Amino acid sequence: ILLPSYGNSTALGYNLKELGYYFGINDYIDLKLTSDIFTRGSFRVGINSNYKKRYKYQGGININFSKTKIGEEYRNDYSINNDFSIKWNHKEDPKLRPNSRFSASVNIASSSYSQNNLYSTDYLQNSLSSNISWNKKWEEKPYNLSLNMRHSQNTLTKKIDLTIPEINFTTGRLKITKNSKKSTILTNLGFSYSLNSKTLLSRPDSLLFNNINNNIRSGLKHTIPISTSFSLLNHITISPSINYIERWYFRKRTQEWNNNSNEITIDTTSGFYQVRDFNLSVNVSTKIYGLLDFKKTAFRHIITPSFSLSYHPDFSNEKWNIYSTVQNDTIGSENTYSYFNGAIYGIPKIGKYGNISFSLRNNIEMKLKEKDNKKIKIIEDFSISGNYNIAADSINLSPIYLTIRNKISKNFDFQMSSTIDPYKIDENGIKINEFSIADGNLGRL
Repeated sequence: ILLPSYGNSTALGYNLKELGYYFGINDYIDLKLTSDIFTRGSFRVGINSNYKKRYKYQGGININFSKTKIGEEYRNDYSINNDFSIKWNHKEDPKLRPNSRFSASVNIASSSYSQNNLYSTDYLQNSLSSNISWNKKWEEKPYNLSLNMRHSQNTLTKKIDLTIPEINFTTGRLKITKNSKKSTILTNLGFSYSLNSKTLLSRPDSLLFNNINNNIRSGLKHTIPISTSFSLLNHITISPSINYIERWYFRKRTQEWNNNSNEITIDTTSGFYQVRDFNLSVNVSTKIYGLLDFKKTAFRHIITPSFSLSYHPDFSNEKWNIYSTVQNDTIGSENTYSYFNGAIYGIPKIGKYGNISFSLRNNIEMKLKEKDNKKIKIIEDFSISGNYNIAADSINLSPIYLTIRNKISKNFDFQMSSTIDPYKIDENGIKINEFSIADGNLGRL
């Protein structure tokens, strides 16, 4: 028997708190029943249980229900509030199932529970969150699966966000062909795959389950990166890759201009819609060695040029069925919008992207033959880099960046950087689409 404490509350009257009964059900689980009783009609009942099985799992659950009566029926401030609170935590021993794991941390309550139960230890806590997860990986296979159910709640704004559920499945990189001593485009060709699925519901707690179909957001996203690398002429390394993303959505919003009301109306349709995008890239690099060999010394110069190209098309084009235009005022001007604005996994960006990056790295070393071939780094790294935007209609070339780095001694490093803009500027200081080299100089420092 759990003896209560007693007290007096101005709003609720005299009370007995934590009156209850405790007993052990068996060697693995116990149970505690408690209650609070107030002379003006309020009460609370609670169930608390802890469980533990050695080398397997442990946890606890705490459930409370309260009815809070404030004031008298004939007064304007009279109110009755029914509140609840649920807490549950569970964790497994890592040795129970080495390839899978289940855990839970649940904290849910009505928005007024803490305010109406002043003895609660969560009285000053305004944010509640929960997560129930299960993770699994396959032995000797590069597969991983995770399932999560999440909840977040703000008791001040009375807003609840539910994720029911979130699924993530990933694979490690899988090679398409078997290992081969020859370096071809298929030798290192491989891909990986990831699936993400999520369903979100965000609503005030009093309207959480009202009109769910119009308020719930859900979607799936497939991501497939494919890459390879091979040698050309035994000295040039080429690494092409493509990243493909496909999103599945189940709601589409079409906007139309209403001439009667002079405003945009939105029509929502349900169905199965695929939103695709991809980007391509290729990297080319090599090393060029130069050697000067004298009687007492030798010099080695390593030049590492590299080029990379990245590209994706303009997904706002009508053929991709992602974007459209709508009249947005009475004079007929138009605005571009997406059928899937606010979708859970986003949408491709507007505009074509194409970029060529280039860099030239230099390293110069000296070897002293009379001192046991001691090596001295004359220039540890001297780099020249920049990029060229093939999608821009003018001023495609970026500034040219130069950096030099060297180690002077054990405790001191030296680094210097410079930027050269290859374009001219007009009399107003605005950059124009003309190269400075036409006037006999490389650019503006």
